[in-house]
Parts: sequence; C-alpha cells; structure tokens
Amino acid sequence: MKKRVGWIDIARAIAMICVIIGHSLFQYTGEPIGRYIYAFHMPIFFLLSGYLYHERDYVSELKNTLNGFMLPYYATGLLMLGLFPLTLRGLPFMQSMYSSYQVLLSSIFYGTGTNPNIPFSASIGSVGAIWFLPALGIATMIFNYIIRSTKELKQKNVVRLSAVVFLAIIGKSIASFWLLPLSLNAATFSLTFMYVGYLMKKTNFLSNLKIRDVMIGLILWIITAQTQLFSMVSVGAQDTLMAIGGGIGGSIVVMYV
Repeated sequence: MKKRVGWIDIARAIAMICVIIGHSLFQYTGEPIGRYIYAFHMPIFFLLSGYLYHERDYVSELKNTLNGFMLPYYATGLLMLGLFPLTLRGLPFMQSMYSSYQVLLSSIFYGTGTNPNIPFSASIGSVGAIWFLPALGIATMIFNYIIRSTKELKQKNVVRLSAVVFLAIIGKSIASFWLLPLSLNAATFSLTFMYVGYLMKKTNFLSNLKIRDVMIGLILWIITAQTQLFSMVSVGAQDTLMAIGGGIGGSIVVMYV
C-alpha cells in the first residue's frame, strides 16, 4: 500500500470542498467568492498531479488513463443515463439540464464541462463536473510523453517548457471558437500547472517554502480574483498570464495552509 502524504490529502480535500461550493454558486459565480474559488480550485489538482508525477512507459500510462480516468468517467455517464427517467418526472431533487436521451448521450461522449462552442450544428450540452476526469487523464499522458521523450536531451528543460507553452497556447487559442471533445483544450492548457508542480518537486520548492513566497502567492491570487473570473473548463480568462499566476499563487497558499 502506498503511503499517504497528509498535506497533499488535506490540500485535495480543501479543493474538493471548493469544487462543491463552486458548482453550487450558480448566479454568484462571477461574484468575489466565485472568482476566488475558480482562480485555484482546478489548477491545484493539475499542479499536485505534476508534483506526484512518476515516469511510466507509454503502455502503462495508457492503461492508467483508461482504468483510472476514462473508466470512472464512462461509468458515471452510464449512471446518469440510468437515472435520467427520474429527472423527467419533475422531482425537485432530480432535475435535469438535458431535454432528451440523445442530448445526454452526445454530451457524455463529447465530454466538456460547459455547453461547448463548436463550429458545427449539434445538440451537445455540458457533461458537468466529470469533465475533469478525461482532461486530467489526457493531460497526464501528454505530460508523460513530454518528459520521457526529452530526458536524454541536453537542453531538456528548455524543450519541455517550450512544448508546454506551445500546447497551452494552442489549447487556449482553439477554445475561442471550438471546445474540443473530452476537454482537450483544458487538458493542454493545464500542462502549465502540471509542469510547475513537477518543477516544485524537482527543486524541493515546497520543502524550502518561505513566508515571502506564500505572501507573493497570496497577492497573485487576490489580484487575479479581483480582476477576472478564470474558467479552466473553457480556458476562459481576460488575462491568461494573470490566470496562471493566480492559479499557482492560490495553490501555494492552500498547500502551505
């Protein structure tokens, strides 16, 4: 059995609670409480995944993604399909945002956490919070490929950073007119947070964390939350660099706590 790391479990628990709160805000999402939560509650999961990253061969990583992410995703989708008839009865605790089985099924297979902006006509809605599963699984596969394929290079850090930045820019740019299936835009953009977490582990950043670093992170988090709403699922932000800085800063504060 793998030994649990207490502070990581606590940080994840805080983030999970914030996810629940964030998905319960509805019309208050754009208000201060929503902006503070959205600034970090998704980035921290990807950052911690980078921190905990262990290199795997490509086949093992594929199996890990299928079993650890895609299987739970589609199992939850089947549960949603099974419960769908109850939502049609108008029960107050079983309301649905899907008009038909066809819309629900297409939303599950398409896999975005918000109504997708797509360059073609189709009845596809949001699959809800479980978009995170394929996004994290795909991001981990891409990240593993970047690390493995560059480990023998002399300038591997430069190449890795260039690859991460390039993919993040591509994901963000395409998101403006097309949210790709299985939340690929979010997956590629999230590589920035995964790489930061990976570097934190390699440099023992968190072991040497000083109050100065925490205060800088807090300031970045506050500035980001006060100026914009960052949506990881749609890669939506008025200032992308600020969103990345706020996500990292908020994550550092929570991990320190």
